[in-house]
Amino acid sequence: MGFTSYPSGHQQTYFRYTTNTFRKQTHQEWNDKYLESFGLVTSDGKLTNARLLFVGNCTVFQSRIFCTCWTGLYKDDAISSVEHRANLVLLLKYGKDFIKNYTMSGWVKMPNYRLNLPDYSDRAIFEGLVNHLIHKDYTVMGGEVHIDIYDDRVELVSPGAMLDGTQIQDRDIYKVPSTRRNPAIANIFTQLDKMEKRGSGLRKMRELTEKLPNFLQGKEPQYQTEATSFFTTFYNLNWNENSRIPVEEMGEKVNSTIKKYPTNEESSVKKFGVNADRFETHQKHR
Repeated sequence: MGFTSYPSGHQQTYFRYTTNTFRKQTHQEWNDKYLESFGLVTSDGKLTNARLLFVGNCTVFQSRIFCTCWTGLYKDDAISSVEHRANLVLLLKYGKDFIKNYTMSGWVKMPNYRLNLPDYSDRAIFEGLVNHLIHKDYTVMGGEVHIDIYDDRVELVSPGAMLDGTQIQDRDIYKVPSTRRNPAIANIFTQLDKMEKRGSGLRKMRELTEKLPNFLQGKEPQYQTEATSFFTTFYNLNWNENSRIPVEEMGEKVNSTIKKYPTNEESSVKKFGVNADRFETHQKHR
């Protein structure tokens, strides 16, 4: 993959989605000098190798995600299956939207407010997608990020094991040092306000999930490496061993906890992220 030269003054056209994302996320005006500081182009206007992954009309074959929603707990029949090939910023959006469309969001009415009981933490899922796009091994031809949604879990898989040869399942995630396979890609996502500079993705996914009111021990996100692949598994917080837990039952469990450890309404709203202004259905696809 060599350097590609673009006409001076037209570079922003090739990164339109990236520049628009920058404006939206940072609330700052774009300046073409950022293209060089981000590492998207060289000082003489040539597109750098890794940054081909951010150009509007991305031609990198490995820049793909496969999204599938399965019926049940295994790879039997698919409800929906789609492949996306695009720049990394768009792939992040497509993956996030697919998961949101095929997971559930329930709620129960508490005495003075509504308590949201989502299957998953949206932000934890987002962190997982960012993590897989950033740390993926892009030298693997035919390797792409896979998103598989089952009744009881969401699995993310991408090529690229631990750089130091260890197995992530054997490590304490709170002690894993930040080592980036693709520092240039990570830098661009940081500049676009899609991730933090410090390498806290694995910890953050777990902490965000544990903050949800319907979280139970054993439902923490799990990480695993096998041969040359990295797996992240998010468990459905509203699913027991055999079926979906009714939102009323889950709400009663949360209510019992609140009664045991009393809080006022204001702190409950802050803790659980509830919204008393919207009343739709008790359980719906999002």
